[in-house]
Amino acid sequence: MIVIRTHASSTIGIGHLLRCRRLAVRLQSLGFEILFVVDHENEQLSGFLNTFSLHALYSSEIGFVSESEDAICFLKQMEGVAPQEVEAVLVDDYRLTAVWEQSVSNLGAPLVVVDDRGRDPHDCQLLVDAKWEGKQTVQRYQDKVPADCMRLLGPAYILMDDRFTNTARTTVEMEQTTSLSLLLNLGGGGDLTMLVELMQHLVEQQPQDLNCMIRPVVGPYATHQQELLTFSQQHTAVEPIINQDGLFESLSHTDLYVGAAGGTLFEALALRIPALTFSISDNQYNELADLEALGHYFHLNRLQPDDYPDLAKLIWVMLSKIDRLRHLYQQPASVQVDGLGVKRVADAIVRLIEGELLSQQTDGEALQKEESIEEGYQLSSVDDRNVNRYVDARNLGFNLIKMTVKERMSRLQHYIWWLQVNRRSSYLLEKKGKSLLYIWHQNQLVEGVEVLIGGWFVCSKCCTAIDAIYALNQQLKITSATFPELAWVAVIHRENRFVQQLNRRLGFKQIGVEHDMTPIVQSCFPMATHEEFFYYIREPQSISS
Repeated sequence: MIVIRTHASSTIGIGHLLRCRRLAVRLQSLGFEILFVVDHENEQLSGFLNTFSLHALYSSEIGFVSESEDAICFLKQMEGVAPQEVEAVLVDDYRLTAVWEQSVSNLGAPLVVVDDRGRDPHDCQLLVDAKWEGKQTVQRYQDKVPADCMRLLGPAYILMDDRFTNTARTTVEMEQTTSLSLLLNLGGGGDLTMLVELMQHLVEQQPQDLNCMIRPVVGPYATHQQELLTFSQQHTAVEPIINQDGLFESLSHTDLYVGAAGGTLFEALALRIPALTFSISDNQYNELADLEALGHYFHLNRLQPDDYPDLAKLIWVMLSKIDRLRHLYQQPASVQVDGLGVKRVADAIVRLIEGELLSQQTDGEALQKEESIEEGYQLSSVDDRNVNRYVDARNLGFNLIKMTVKERMSRLQHYIWWLQVNRRSSYLLEKKGKSLLYIWHQNQLVEGVEVLIGGWFVCSKCCTAIDAIYALNQQLKITSATFPELAWVAVIHRENRFVQQLNRRLGFKQIGVEHDMTPIVQSCFPMATHEEFFYYIREPQSISS
């Protein structure tokens, strides 16, 4: 028998329960009897676990107090089970750490822990942590578990439904319909008033040329369900998904997934579905570079109620650009989500029970593709895969002080600008694999006069003057071939003497307030005052190929 201690509630949802159930199904198919131990038994749990034995530790009047007390209750529950019958104990519960595990070790069965926070110590023989943190993945739990503990680390061990295996289905074949499908999901729990408010903005902002079904997921532990159901009855474009046992079918017919950065995100990524996610709990905080390695590019670690109108605007912008986003999410990720985690973890548990020596395994080195590093400069066109790194560089303090707009741009506003407004041709300069600077230009029509404008901002202080000169020279070669007849106009901060000298060297001339082109420059850079910036122009005939 394998005993699984886990937890579900309106606060944490059913993520722990679902991943344990997927693992239990696999282990049961291998001949193991499965016993689930939870806080309280209710209709939702009984429905999810109707093929397994189920014990509840607490009554309706008594609940969880501490992990020490919980261990006592758990061991008392196990008194009716012969010690030799318990072949392993699996725990997936953020409230339980090494304190609980040391007490439960009295059963004499190997302990398996599932935890993706990397925060608490554990006393176990096998730890499963599917979170991806780039090269730091191999270090997760290194000093928080016994030295002989087997750590299964990285996305190869995500416990998702095996129907999402991309070996069998690498992409979702979208039906050729005139209506798009938007799936909203907070997980199995969460406060649905958030989705109601968001959907209200979506309904109010819906473009006339976009036909879309809005499908909010109503999880079994979600609060304020009735408010959402009432809202859906008032709007024919809203079609709730209620207590569905898995989201494979719904995701298979989804154009855009919007929701919490939990387990459903990885299911969407396995099906190559464009996604917009946000964090609703501490464990859903993610570094954007780590998500990009998994093939996900639009994530908000901070989201406030005041953001809902703009969030709705972004959703409609993403749906209007859905073909572009599908292309982005079809690009191969450096770290694959292949949907085989349940099989890998179950096999490891079986080997642990059988007493086989387990070797250390991790995704930190095995799954990330090695990129070749060139010796010289590489100037490459910027595409949607740069969406986050672009704004991160732009928002660096030493870049902002030299800009006409000195305020940091929020990621939410940046996503809207990137997909809807951005007309720039941008390039990234790298050397030996290290990003140095972004450089951009675009043509602009002002009062019947077409001109070129541009700019650049560095990625780090490692960027030198020689690097900047190289990038600017390459940009001028590109624009000379593309726009030979257009003049460049520019503004340069009065204290930025280096760029002033550099631009003069490249053929830019300073102009005064009386110059004919001054109103054109002011229109292109409305925030650049004469008190703070010099105006420059580079005539077309001065551009050499």
